Parts: sequence; C-alpha cells; structure tokens
Amino acid sequence: MEGQRFIRTLTALAGAMLVQHPVRADVVDPVTLEPIEEPAGPQTFEKSEPVPEEDAEAAPEAADTRSGFRLGFRSGFGFVTGKVQESATQDMSGLILGQVPLWLDVGGHVSKHWVLSAYFSYGFGVLAPRMVRACDADQQAFPSADISCSSTSVRAGAAVTYHHRPNKPFDPWVGMSVGYEWFTINESADNMGEQATLSGYAHGFEAPTLSLGFDFRLSSLFALGPFLSFAVGRYASAGIECTGACAGFTTQSDDVEETSTHVWIFLGAKGTLTP
Repeated sequence: MEGQRFIRTLTALAGAMLVQHPVRADVVDPVTLEPIEEPAGPQTFEKSEPVPEEDAEAAPEAADTRSGFRLGFRSGFGFVTGKVQESATQDMSGLILGQVPLWLDVGGHVSKHWVLSAYFSYGFGVLAPRMVRACDADQQAFPSADISCSSTSVRAGAAVTYHHRPNKPFDPWVGMSVGYEWFTINESADNMGEQATLSGYAHGFEAPTLSLGFDFRLSSLFALGPFLSFAVGRYASAGIECTGACAGFTTQSDDVEETSTHVWIFLGAKGTLTP
C-alpha cells in the first residue's frame, strides 16, 4: 500500500513537473524514470551568444579582390611663406598670394597599410596685388600692346603613405614625400603680332613633405576626403629669361648662394579610385 501511494505521489509530482517544464517529457518517463529516446525530427538548439565586438575585429577578413592600384586627384588652395633667396627684399607672398593646384597621385599598395606612389602637381598662381598693379602699369605704358601676367608652380616627386584602416568606411592616413619644384612668374606682351614673354623663375628640391587626411569611402571603388600638406623647400637656382621677340635681352641665371626656406601649405579635397 505504501509502495503504491509512493508511486502515485511520484507520478503526481512528475506530472506537475511536466506542466512546468514540458521539455523534459522526451527525456525521462515520469512513471518508470527510464530514459526515453529523443524523437526524430527538428531539434532545438540553444541560442548562441553574440560574438564580442573585439573578437569580431580580430576575425579574419574576406579576401580583398581589388588590384591594389590607387589613382588620386587633389585640389584646393596653397598658401606660401618665405623667400626665394635670403637676399630677396620681400617675401614670396608679396609676389603671389598662393596657387590652385591640380595634383595627381599614381601608385599602389606594397602591403595592406602602405602605399608607394608618384605625384605631379601643376599650380595656377594667384598674383599678389603688388604684381597686379605692376602689370597694369606696363599695360598703361604700352597701350598698343596686349600685356598679361601669370604665375605657375610645378611639383613632382615620390611619396609613401600609411593608411590606418584601408578600404574601411573611414580611413585616416599620413604620408611623406620628396620632390622637386619649378616656380615661375611670367609677363607676356603681344604688340602688333610681335610676341615676347619675360619669365622670372626659381627651382629646387623640396625637403620631406608631410601630408595627412581622411578618406571617406563612398563606394567600393571611390573615396573622398580632406587633406592638409606642408611642403618645405629651398630654391637652388634662379634667373630671368625671355622668349620670343626679345632683341637685346640677356638671360640671367645663377645658382642661389644664400638659400632660404619657403613653405607651401595646401588645404583641399582628395578623391581616390581603388579598382
């Protein structure tokens, strides 16, 4: 009797457990307490824990199918400070306010983060008010001639750039470059078909130039962002020459003995193609 009462009590208790935890019904028989084979069919799996963010960053990335080639184009405005040579009576900013560069970068990845490239920049100068007044005075002195003044700055060299998060939506980068610069101020005159151009020029090496910026990826093939560059240089040669109808003019050219440091500060936007 006591044994049957014990079995009924155990059965009632097991029944209560089945109501609260039905998942146990396919594991143990509530009467015999013998294991029951799991039925065939869909199985229930526990929900996996989310992967921590730091582990997700450490997970290996899918292979990048891009070629590693990079084609960049920059533009903006460049301010200048310093002298052409130490003996010059005025700063370069008295000749030119700055330049608008058309700047091309061509290169490719040598590793995941490092890019090696060549650059070429052609800058259209913005003459300082003093030079504009001088050009206007020459035009008034020779009204029959068509006189114009301009300035250019050509820069070329090689650069190495480090990209912190290559091909990511936001990629900060910093680069160093070395190169050569040709700076020119021109005055051209056309007098009844006779043309002449008087040019003052200076050229020399640029010390390592620092560039930094951010790339915001707009698509899988194109990124756009701001940049800032500091180009420090010293002109090694300077002179004046004339081309065209320059009867009686003697070209003057010499090495700069007392060199002086000048700095171009460029600020603008940079677009990059990454096929």
